[in-house]
Amino acid sequence: MSAALKLHVFFLLALTLTILPVARASDELLENGNFEEGGFDGWTARNSSVVRSSTNMPAHADSRYSARIGTETVAEGAISQTVSIPLKSKARFTAWYAVEKGSSLKILLRLSDGSLINQWSFDTVTSWAVVTYDLDVSYAGQRVTVEILGHGHTEKVRVQESRCWPGPPPPVCVDFYRMEDKHYHPYVDDVSLTYAVAAYATIVTVTGLPQELSTKLFVDGGEVTGIPGGQTVTRSFDMGETHRVSVDTYVYKDDTIRYYCAQDSETVNSESSLTFSYTPQYYLLVSSPYGKVMGNGWYDTGASARFSVDESLPGPTGADYMLISWKITYFFDHWTGDSSSTDPSDSLIMDGPKTVAAVWRTEKSSEHTLLLAVIGIIATGTAATLIAISKNRPQKAMR
Repeated sequence: MSAALKLHVFFLLALTLTILPVARASDELLENGNFEEGGFDGWTARNSSVVRSSTNMPAHADSRYSARIGTETVAEGAISQTVSIPLKSKARFTAWYAVEKGSSLKILLRLSDGSLINQWSFDTVTSWAVVTYDLDVSYAGQRVTVEILGHGHTEKVRVQESRCWPGPPPPVCVDFYRMEDKHYHPYVDDVSLTYAVAAYATIVTVTGLPQELSTKLFVDGGEVTGIPGGQTVTRSFDMGETHRVSVDTYVYKDDTIRYYCAQDSETVNSESSLTFSYTPQYYLLVSSPYGKVMGNGWYDTGASARFSVDESLPGPTGADYMLISWKITYFFDHWTGDSSSTDPSDSLIMDGPKTVAAVWRTEKSSEHTLLLAVIGIIATGTAATLIAISKNRPQKAMR
């Protein structure tokens, strides 16, 4: 192997050894949780000490050190450390503990405002035991304090000693007893708070709505919150889950103005940013006292809206005292409102709410058909009568 190649391999090996420990430790939030540095680096400690493993109290898992809470002179002690749980992450707390005769131990998890997440209390536990607690994603982005409180125990014990003096064989030995203090303490070791990314974020933005209007945000059909126009909200979901995110299709300002979202739902299953865009729609109101109108409805801003009405309609018929018959016909005349067109079919550009109303004129036509019919009937009846009379009149004799 050439010298250049050896140097290259050495560099890669050194880089790997430098990077890998950092990657392996990246999930651990607590500093010096196993106290193997021989001190309380990363911790805030009071009346406590890091002690070397011994026959009387071996450290957990054959490590060199453990933390003794309390001292021989001050019974009460405490250690604590505050860390931040990363966003979109869940965490797991683990602590090993041993509690000697008569002493006690309390382990607490708190939020930065002092509120309690959970706590555990232990009395005599002569061998190492473990406590584990999972923090779900609701704690993501928050600062969490691990607080460990201990109280030692001291009692008088009787100690036997022997003292010997030289003399004629055998030596002279005397046994005697004395009382001395025996100290008992709680211990902790391998305290850990690890995290794992457990959620993905979906950022939802609403555009096109005025700030004074809001749309509702739905997840899987259930309402979650409201989003004002131009605002953004973020929702977190568990990894591996798929959700349907949607908003209102229509948001109404009043009876004549609304906002329409053509693409009002999306499916998400990973990190994503969604934008729901609204466009204004305006209402065209078409009215007429006669006939059938067309064109009423909602139109997109800038759209051409066509509207129409019947051009003419038959009206009522009748006869006057002169027995002259007549009939009324309605004829469309012009539009009023947002159009003055005289065409019964017209269009408008919808740059706002529009209203048009049809104006009509009436025309009356007269006919003599009824009077003439009456006269005809009378004339017909008279002629028939005269003919009948004529037929029934006796004939004079011929001279």
